[in-house]
Amino acid sequence: MSVFAPPRPDRAVEVAPEPDVELRPVRPRWRARLGIQSKLLAMLLAVSVLSILVAGFFGYRSGSSGLTAAAYEQLSSVRDARTREVNSLFAVLRRSVLLNGLNATGTQSMTEFTQAFQELQTETVTPADRAAVTRYYDTVFIPRLAKNVQGDVNAASFTPSSNAQRYLQAKYTAATADGGTALAVTDAGDGSNWSKVHAKYHEFFRTVVVETGLEDAMLVDTEGNVVYTANKGVDLGTNLLTGPYKDSQLESAFREVLRSNAVKSVAFTDFEAYAPAYEEPTAFALAPIGTSGQVTGILVTQMPVAAINDTMNSKDQWSAAGLGRTGDAYLVGSDQTMRSTSRLLVENPQGYRAAVVAHGTPPAVADRIVATNNSILLQKVSSGSVQAALRGETGTVVEDDYLGRRVLTSYAPLAFAGQSWAVIVQIEEQEALAPVHDFLRTIGLTTLATVLAVTLLSMLLARAFSRPVGELVSGVRRVAGGDLESRVRLRGRDEFSDLADAFNDMSGSLAAKQQLLDHEKSEIDRMLRTLMPESVAKRYRGGERNIAAEHHDVSVLYATLDGFDELSVGRTPSEALALINELVRGFDTAADKTGVERVRTLRSGYIASCGLVVPRIDHVLRMLDFAREMVTTVARFSVQNGVDLRLRVGIDCGAVTSGLVGSSAAYDMWGDSVTLAYRVQSAGSDVGIYVTDQIYASGRDAATFAEAGTISTKAGDQRVWRLAGVQA
Repeated sequence: MSVFAPPRPDRAVEVAPEPDVELRPVRPRWRARLGIQSKLLAMLLAVSVLSILVAGFFGYRSGSSGLTAAAYEQLSSVRDARTREVNSLFAVLRRSVLLNGLNATGTQSMTEFTQAFQELQTETVTPADRAAVTRYYDTVFIPRLAKNVQGDVNAASFTPSSNAQRYLQAKYTAATADGGTALAVTDAGDGSNWSKVHAKYHEFFRTVVVETGLEDAMLVDTEGNVVYTANKGVDLGTNLLTGPYKDSQLESAFREVLRSNAVKSVAFTDFEAYAPAYEEPTAFALAPIGTSGQVTGILVTQMPVAAINDTMNSKDQWSAAGLGRTGDAYLVGSDQTMRSTSRLLVENPQGYRAAVVAHGTPPAVADRIVATNNSILLQKVSSGSVQAALRGETGTVVEDDYLGRRVLTSYAPLAFAGQSWAVIVQIEEQEALAPVHDFLRTIGLTTLATVLAVTLLSMLLARAFSRPVGELVSGVRRVAGGDLESRVRLRGRDEFSDLADAFNDMSGSLAAKQQLLDHEKSEIDRMLRTLMPESVAKRYRGGERNIAAEHHDVSVLYATLDGFDELSVGRTPSEALALINELVRGFDTAADKTGVERVRTLRSGYIASCGLVVPRIDHVLRMLDFAREMVTTVARFSVQNGVDLRLRVGIDCGAVTSGLVGSSAAYDMWGDSVTLAYRVQSAGSDVGIYVTDQIYASGRDAATFAEAGTISTKAGDQRVWRLAGVQA
């Protein structure tokens, strides 16, 4: 991986211009004299105003703290209630799937369905049945699946592969062409032993699905064959281990339960796109079927999405559940996408779309969420509260949510059967803290009225303080005129004399700081000379800002480095930075040695020139020597630090333009030669030193080159040459 990128003028080294300091004269003010009595009265008035403000502040602090704590407590209570309800829901689902798998009906049906399914492997599938299955996939399943899948759908990957699968899907799946209708069918009337077993047990599983709100129920034998499904979808007859739905969470959970060989082991999967459900988000609960500790099959139930949504949304009764007009409660998975539906999506789909798109959700994703009325696995929620909950933390914060609203959020982790989710309950901050804002308004108006009344009275007494203030104003004028040694002398031991002392300290401090500024100016001049040629720095200090110059017959080098990210592995940022500086210093030393000028050094690139500042006749040969030195420097660095770094260098020569770029006056170089130097270094598949025809023509008598390809330029195709004998 290369750590270097194409040169960008906006990333050049920036030199901030010197600040302009303007000293404004202090305007004279009207002076008046009042007696000590007035001064005392004014001070008492000031104390009164301060007392009012302090009392108002602490009254607000006390009242608002209580109201804010109540709002936080309310939201935390809703969060805890949702967490308990979701945990209760999953506990009920766990008990249900476990009991249904272990009761006599479950164990006997598993045995009989498995035997009947094996018999269908030798059952005759007529051409008409094959045609019916093909027609179902072509006209019903694949078109509907394609609506929820990006790109083309490979129908062949879903086509039944076994004789039993084709037979069952012909008699049940294709015959009904609808999951809801298939659930009502007890016997297809084909006379097979499987249909007889189905007629015997289907009513039991249909009742389980309907009464518990499940999406589907499946029986899977120990070989992974789906020998029965309540809804007769395209997963009927498939194999979870070898069929089109392998490499899924469902397969992993199946293997987990099977490996346990324990009749009380239950596994849950997280939501994932499931093709038989037309890529809709689907989660499963799996329980073993068997007796005496011997597993004979697996009962797989498709978890009820509606029940999860009803639990989090209180069956769309948000206000009654304590969430007001803007509150919401939802689940977020470990991938930071939703596991339940957003309130705004239910109440106002178009408003939801506008909000999430404005806050960064891709429009295509938002359109799909609105079209399916389902934000599970689609809506990204990566707020700080979600990340904290996924780390196992619980708390309440104020943050921006995925809709761009400022909300009060209460969060908690939700862990079950190996899954890690987050419970998020939130409400707009303005609504949650409305009592606090009302209280603040009342306190503010009361305090303001009192302060205004007191202030009107204090204005009559303010003139008492004008005389010492006048002395201070006079001192400020002298300082503004450049006399930093000016001092103010006030007799007395009151606050004004203290202020005079502070003023005197300030003027002394200003004098010291002026000396520091002079020193910093000299340091800035020194830095300017390191960031740009002296001639350019002199013009810049003289006030010029649009500085540019054209240079002819200049060699330009652009280098990138492969494998640099290895430096960060196992090192602290400080250690990695020290290594970066060590390598760059090696390059700079090589540049000084060969008479090459460094133009720009970033973590993402190293650009150098020869003949730019000091015209040189042998600039091409010097640049080739510099490139070799860079290769040697990288090789030595790699050996010393135990990394595998390789250098890719591009060199061209010709006319370039240099100057100061942008309002921050960054010195940079640009032109076709800079662009070609960057492009030729990536022309070859291997690292090395690559040059253009111009460099080759000037240096072929002093070095050996090998042709490395061509690149397209505005003037046509140009050959690229690689310097031979250099192992980069």
